[in-house]
Amino acid sequence: MIEPTPDTTAETLRFSHANAALGTLLVAASVRGVAALFIGDDRMQRVRDLQSAFPGARLFASAQEVGAACAANRIAVAVPCQRVVKADGSISGYRWGVQRKRRLINMEGVALWSSICA
Repeated sequence: MIEPTPDTTAETLRFSHANAALGTLLVAASVRGVAALFIGDDRMQRVRDLQSAFPGARLFASAQEVGAACAANRIAVAVPCQRVVKADGSISGYRWGVQRKRRLINMEGVALWSSICA
């Protein structure tokens, strides 16, 4: 029997899960930096999302390397898209759902208010 040769051209992604106020996060990184961020409530679904987004990629669970890639990401908070609201001030449209957007805006408001009152 002939053993299959590993595909050395396939992209390698290291990923890790974390629990956050917005749900379960899956962050994936390649040698070039952060490759994907998925937010939801089901860890296995997030892995399937990663597999679907990067078909053929070699996936490895690794918290340390993903953390380093996130820390090196200089634009992570430069575009706070959760703060974008409609012209009438109502909340709509967010990649990870309006409920998460509302929760994130509320958390930011509480943090801001707490720092003002301190």
